[in-house]
Amino acid sequence: MNKIKLSLFILFSMSLLAASTVRIMTYNLLNFQDENDREDDFISIIDFVHPDLIVAQEIVAQTGFSHFKSDVLDVFEPGSWSSAIFTNQSASQDIALFYHHDDFTFISTDVVYTAQSSGTRDVIEWVMVHNESSIQFNVYGVHFKASTGNSNAQERLQEATILRDYLNNLSENYFIVAGDFNIYYNSPSLEPAFEMLTGNADNNNGRLFDPIDRIGPWHENSSFADVHTQSTCKHQPAHNGGANGGLDDRFDWLFVSEAILDTSSEMRYIDNTYMAVGNDGSHFDQSINSGTNSSVSDAIADALHDASDHLPVYMDVWFDDLTYNDAGIVITE
Repeated sequence: MNKIKLSLFILFSMSLLAASTVRIMTYNLLNFQDENDREDDFISIIDFVHPDLIVAQEIVAQTGFSHFKSDVLDVFEPGSWSSAIFTNQSASQDIALFYHHDDFTFISTDVVYTAQSSGTRDVIEWVMVHNESSIQFNVYGVHFKASTGNSNAQERLQEATILRDYLNNLSENYFIVAGDFNIYYNSPSLEPAFEMLTGNADNNNGRLFDPIDRIGPWHENSSFADVHTQSTCKHQPAHNGGANGGLDDRFDWLFVSEAILDTSSEMRYIDNTYMAVGNDGSHFDQSINSGTNSSVSDAIADALHDASDHLPVYMDVWFDDLTYNDAGIVITE
């Protein structure tokens, strides 16, 4: 008796997931112009982190903007980096965005006019698209008023209020606010700017969130040693304008909109990827390269110390670039 083997393979509509993960970094470059003595340090740090998008503060005018790309990024990865349109602010220090053009496309830029006096700076807005998923999102570069004291805290509040009002009126759900906020406390009485940015209000469209939810009295508090970002130097650094005192403040943040923390979102933060580079939690009030650093090599610790008085901060973000393949029925006999 002949047997006929009938194999029926029915392949229904299948989804093939090809999700993308990118690394977003913020870094205060400490008055970067044409810094031949620091360029190798920045190259080493970027090689260690491998970011895909960088929000940089303390770029000094067009000179610093151009040289960071040509002398750092293009040396590290020739032909891989592009930059958003540069806005030369009225302040002496500017904010810039650089990105891997294979991963992102720059759409537009605008200014949120937060600067109210000398020493305050406007916030820069960039509209970006993730290439694989076609998801659009906004990035905001921040560098608030520096220094302690009530008058400086009040100026930061003015900056934060204008920014929060702007974000509250956004139609965009996905946004990241990155930079050096110079905020010393989370206490509304001592530093109302932080509450303005992160607090619950009648309109929470623009409310900002810390992806790692480490909110507390971080200033000069060893309990928050693992999230401090400034200063990398215990003693006065070689570079002009840098702060000393060792790691004891959390000035540098990557804040996100609520949607980016939603585990069902098409663009979302990946848990446990938020890092202050080189901060092993054991250098409170010390230089980042003092003794042994358990999170980076001696060479990277030295580069972090010599490049800037701030640590870079990064996080990884997932984009859903789900694609669909429709397959028919295949019958073999």
